Amino acid sequence: MHHLSFIFIAGFYSCATTATEFKINEFLKYGSSPSLELSLVSTGGSSAKDIFDVLNFSQTEYTIRLIGISSEKTNSELLKFYELKFPNELKAALNSSGNLHNPAIKPLSNKYELALKSTSMLKELEVELYTRGFLIKKIDFEKFHMFRGTISIADTYVYVARMPNKKFNKD
Repeated sequence: MHHLSFIFIAGFYSCATTATEFKINEFLKYGSSPSLELSLVSTGGSSAKDIFDVLNFSQTEYTIRLIGISSEKTNSELLKFYELKFPNELKAALNSSGNLHNPAIKPLSNKYELALKSTSMLKELEVELYTRGFLIKKIDFEKFHMFRGTISIADTYVYVARMPNKKFNKD
């Protein structure tokens, strides 16, 4: 089965505005799949809607790969989710070394998919995908760790599939 991979590179950018913008880096091959590389930026980029408006979804399934450290806004939203839903686990994780093998990190790591779904970044992506007939099927990730209150995930994989009986594009 062929998958179309879109790579969203989060890098080490801060988000001082209310909305994260995306900037296209390049279009290339990642492994055997085409990939679109985007950086998260605070200014000078485009909205997820503008980016997705120019894409032609010819595959029924693909993967969005998020790489690097999230913006300050997304990190704040993740921490707020954990603070509201899992305050004791967050406190234990913040008081630990935060490396990915530390048992104090496991409870937060186990809830990362839920936490990511609560962020405005993922919700914006979800809206744009849905308007084009796609749903997020599952989210996987590698190497969850936290250092001084900053959550870092080496790679996050968002698996997307076309909804039955939907067109590829919203047009």
